[in-house]
Amino acid sequence: MPSQTFIMPSTLHIGEQAADQIGREATRLQTAKALIVSDDPVVAAGCVDPIIQSLEISGIDYEVYTGVDKEPNLHHVEEGLDVIHDKGCDLVVTVGGGSAHDCGKAIGIAATHEGDLYENYAGIERLTNELPPITSVNTTAGTGSEVTRHCVLTNMDRKLNSHRLKPVVV
Repeated sequence: MPSQTFIMPSTLHIGEQAADQIGREATRLQTAKALIVSDDPVVAAGCVDPIIQSLEISGIDYEVYTGVDKEPNLHHVEEGLDVIHDKGCDLVVTVGGGSAHDCGKAIGIAATHEGDLYENYAGIERLTNELPPITSVNTTAGTGSEVTRHCVLTNMDRKLNSHRLKPVVV
């Protein structure tokens, strides 16, 4: 078998107070405004509250986008992209499971790359521009999207495409 490469993020915070590190991580990354990407049930469960508190303590402004569905698609990415552009966000914080993480990574791609995501960027190593920093807070045990460079979106026309990138994971 030929050799394989496994790329992991450089920082991984684990434990009950991991969300408390988001503000410090945002400051370390020299960001000013975060886009928090999640869904309504995760917000209702209070999982976003510690992230907001940590950002506020660190003086980082934020916007919350909760339009993520259990199978994220281009529509969710476009909605999040509108928020990141309209509100001037320079950091993406994903909170939840694989859907939130995948959607947040795709928003980061769309924010820094022109053209159709599916046509221009589906596949491996097709990105040409640096993405905004992406920090992920996981609330489930599932796909591992919080520690991978890939994101999966449902293509309503073609069903499934993936994109690769390296998120910062907290």
